[in-house]
Amino acid sequence: MILKKKLGNSVKFAADSSAKEKADPFSFFDVKKKNPLNFYVFVHEGRKISKGMISDFIDTPDPYISVTVPFAAKTTKKTRYFTNQKSPKFNEELLFKIPPFEDLEDNEEIEIAIMDKNYSTDDLNSRLGLKIEKLN
Repeated sequence: MILKKKLGNSVKFAADSSAKEKADPFSFFDVKKKNPLNFYVFVHEGRKISKGMISDFIDTPDPYISVTVPFAAKTTKKTRYFTNQKSPKFNEELLFKIPPFEDLEDNEEIEIAIMDKNYSTDDLNSRLGLKIEKLN
């Protein structure tokens, strides 16, 4: 049987001493509650998005932005897409819940990609990786 005691912001777990089996001395551990941080990504607009000179004559891009934050709870979020627009105005806010900065590893990277919406599979137009450094 497991006992649970609440001590402020932490919870203590321990094996019940009345159990027939001998309690493991390493079975005690602390779980500290840490509230996630809000990480906002604002996507304003795209300018002169192109698939290439020849491809633009065949099919005008249907762009959207995909943002991947690997250390967030839901890692990838997307904006809405615009049909046949080379310079769309997204004006969208993407919210990610991330762990406290002390729990992050050094040089975490966020990926921002411009995608082209298609009927079957979406095409990658361009990609940018941004390294995030810890704030002190």
